[in-house]
Amino acid sequence: MSEPAVVCAIVVDCQDPTRVATFWRSILGGRVVSYPELGVEALRAPGVTFDFVSSSDPKVAKNRWHLDLATDDADRTIDDAIAAGATRATDFDDSTRFVVMRDPEGNEFCILKHAPTTAPWAPPPEAKT
Repeated sequence: MSEPAVVCAIVVDCQDPTRVATFWRSILGGRVVSYPELGVEALRAPGVTFDFVSSSDPKVAKNRWHLDLATDDADRTIDDAIAAGATRATDFDDSTRFVVMRDPEGNEFCILKHAPTTAPWAPPPEAKT
């Protein structure tokens, strides 16, 4: 059996890769690397890389998967996300455990209310961005 594959990036089709990469950088940190010849803005955030790829196809339905974001201050993260261009997804039921949000192009993500960043899912402190 061969070695298992590894995830090198999460690829997101979007109409404005620069805008979406800038939004996610404001939430996750890291740095954006531009590949204009490919229509890609790559976000190298702690523990994950996103490739935001230019696509003229609009988002038309609920995502089949989404990101759950752990934070030490959910209310502040929600406020920061809204200030950066996110909106609350009002078509989902309220929960005491999370808030459903949408990025500037409508992609859903959740901000967890009781999930500190130091939990087991956090990248090790020595991880490079």
